[in-house]
Formats: sequence, structure tokens, C-alpha cells
Amino acid sequence: LVVSILVTSCSSNEVDTTKVSVEKVVVSNPGLNTVLWHQTAAEYKALCYQTYNFAKIQLVSKLHKHAFPYEKAPAIIMDLDETVVDNSFYNAQLIKDGASYSKETWKDWSDLAQAGEVPGAIEFIKFARENGVTVIFISNRRVKELDNTMRNLVNLGLTNLDTTHFFLRVDEGSKARRRSEVAENYEVLMLFGDNLADFTEVFDKKSVSERNELTQNMQSKFGDSFIVLPNTLYGEWDGALFNYQYDWTPAQKDSIRRDWIKGY
Repeated sequence: LVVSILVTSCSSNEVDTTKVSVEKVVVSNPGLNTVLWHQTAAEYKALCYQTYNFAKIQLVSKLHKHAFPYEKAPAIIMDLDETVVDNSFYNAQLIKDGASYSKETWKDWSDLAQAGEVPGAIEFIKFARENGVTVIFISNRRVKELDNTMRNLVNLGLTNLDTTHFFLRVDEGSKARRRSEVAENYEVLMLFGDNLADFTEVFDKKSVSERNELTQNMQSKFGDSFIVLPNTLYGEWDGALFNYQYDWTPAQKDSIRRDWIKGY
């Protein structure tokens, strides 16, 4: 409508209607504010530092409370994307290109090994290692991304990486089986993630109301063995709004999102 009015009322002027149309799409993109928050808000960084600072205290407490010797080596499980590495640059580029997520563009991005650090993550991983804790990464990055993922972590300052400490996705998206495999060989003290499904399969593909009820019922876990990082870019919180159906048009998604918000 804006473009139509401009074309009608300003036909005598050289109006770049294509540019106006593109800018309109960018401004209305629901991901714009989320990317801006991740990339510019000091509050985002503060939340990440706060999370990892507190996690250090909790980890030391758990190590001191645990009976020695361990029957199994102590470990923590960490998600990667938006828990250890920051991919907001990929989301920003999608907005700039007027594009949506695809496996192809994601692979192009991950191949660059240029994801940034979630504030405080690398220091915390080094801290855990120094205290004798093995760090296991369970991520839904595909197995074929292992090399570039490890290269990305090296670029961020992590050394002595072991391929056996990476459990990437082969087929299923649920991490339940991989968590069980880790638990066979390690005493898992804590789990870190930005998505509730990073912690337990009870959150897999649950509705909005179910996710909230489960969270309330498990509230004692959070800040203890479940450590959550903020992520407004994407996640099952968003998928739950659409009943995990992702083939809606942008207009349909906008309508569904508007139906979810509550005024006074």
C-alpha cells in the first residue's frame, strides 16, 4: 500500500520504489529487534556474564559436595549455538538479504567458522577444565560440520579439542539418546543450553502451555543443574507458537504471532 501511494502521488519524481519496498520488508521483519538486542544490548552481555559467573560458583559447589573418588569422571554438557557461539551474524545477513533460514545458507555460514563467542562462555569452559571437569558438546549441528565447528572454537581460543567430546546430529533432532550415551561414561553435573530441549526430552515438541507448566514444575532445576542462556533469535519457544509447522507464509506467521500477544 505504501509503495502504491508513492507511485501514484509521486509519479513526476524519481522515486526508487524498489528500495522503498525492500526497506519496508526489512523494517517489518520480526527478527530485526532480536538481532539488534543480541548484537548491541549491554543487557544481553550482562545476562550471559551473570549466567556463567554464577555457573562457576555452582560447579565448584557441586565438586566439593560430591563424594570422592568419582565412580565416573565429572562432566558438564553444553549446547553450542547461542550457548557457546554467537550466530547472530547469520541471522543479520538473512535480514539484509530478505531471506529465510535454509540448510544451504546455514552450511555456508558455519563453513566460515566465524561465529562469535557468547560472552563468558570460553572463560567458563577453561575454568571447568582447570577444575578437572570434562566438557561435552551436544549440538544439533550436523556431523559434517564437525571440522568447521572445531576450527571455530579454536579461533575463539579453545585448544586441546577432542572429537570424542562432540555429539552432533546424525538423524534425530532430540538430544535424549546422546545425553544418555554421555551419562554412561560420565557423571554429568550440569547442562547448559538456550533451549529447554537441551536439558531434558520432556520439553521436546511441547505446546506453549505445556512448556510453561513443565518449567514451573521443574523450577528447582534451573540455576542448579540446568543453566539457561538467553536466545531471542530462534528456538522451540518460537516453534511452539506455530505447533512446530514451519511452512507458513510470512504474513501467516505475523498473524499467528499477533494472536499470541496479550494486551490489557
